Amino acid sequence: MIDVMTPTIRHEGIKIVAKCLERQTFQDFRWIVVDHDYDLNWYYENIPKSLWGKTVYLKPKVQIPERKYKLWNTRNTAYQFLERPLVVEIQDYHWFRSDTLIRFLNMFRIDPNTIVSDYYKIVTFKNYDMAMESDDIEDSDVEIIDATTRSVFQGLGFKTALNMTYNLYEMNVSSIPLVLLRELTPADEEMDNGYLSDTQYLSIPAMLKNYTILIDGDAKVYSFEHKLIEQRPIGWRTDAEKNQNYLVNRYGSKISEWEQGKAA
Repeated sequence: MIDVMTPTIRHEGIKIVAKCLERQTFQDFRWIVVDHDYDLNWYYENIPKSLWGKTVYLKPKVQIPERKYKLWNTRNTAYQFLERPLVVEIQDYHWFRSDTLIRFLNMFRIDPNTIVSDYYKIVTFKNYDMAMESDDIEDSDVEIIDATTRSVFQGLGFKTALNMTYNLYEMNVSSIPLVLLRELTPADEEMDNGYLSDTQYLSIPAMLKNYTILIDGDAKVYSFEHKLIEQRPIGWRTDAEKNQNYLVNRYGSKISEWEQGKAA
C-alpha cells in the first residue's frame, strides 16, 4: 500500500530510519533506499533482518563525480521504483513515532489528493537508546537546536503562509499520493536535474496548483543535529544554495502571479 523512500548521501542515518520503520504499527510497505555510499555488506550488518524482505537497496544509476551535493540523482533513482499509491519520503537521521505510516495512510484514505508533511525540530538526544525505542519523547528529553517558526503549527492544519511555504517548508517526513508526485515532478530523462527542488520544496508547485497541503503538527518528528553526526560532504551548502536559485528562477514569476491573484 505504501512505498517509503529514503534517498541518502550519509548512510549512517539509514539506521535511525530502519529502527523507526521496524516499530511501525502499519507494516504493509516497501522501503526504497538509494545510498550514494552504497555498501551491501554495511547494509546486512546494520539493517534489521525483519526489514530485508521489505527493502529495495540501491546505488544511484547515474554517478556525478563533480557534484558535491548528490541527493538529486540519488532521489531520481528512487523515483524509478515507485509503484504503490501512497509515497512516504523519510530523510536520513529523522526519528518518527510508530504511528507515522498509519497516520499518513488514514489521511490518504480520507482525501487521496492531499499532501501531508511533518512538523519537525532539529535536536540532539539526551538519551539515544530511549529515542530509538519509545514514542514518549518530549522536548524535555532533547536539546532543541532549531524549531524555527514551524512551531506555530499544531495538529493537522492548512499551510497558507506563502513566505513559510516558499522559504522554510521542507518535506523531510511527508506523504504524497503517487499520482500527484508524478504530476508535480515529471520524469527527468537525464536523471540529474529537477527532482530535489520539486520534492524537498514540493509545496511550491502544489500550492500553485491549489492542492491541499497539511502540516501534521502532532507527529513530533525529530531531526538529528548535523554537527553531532556524520558530516555532510564539503561544499554541499554551495550546491544547496544553487537549488534555492533554481527555485527562484523556476517559480518566482508564478509565485508573484499567485500572490497578486490572492490579493485580488
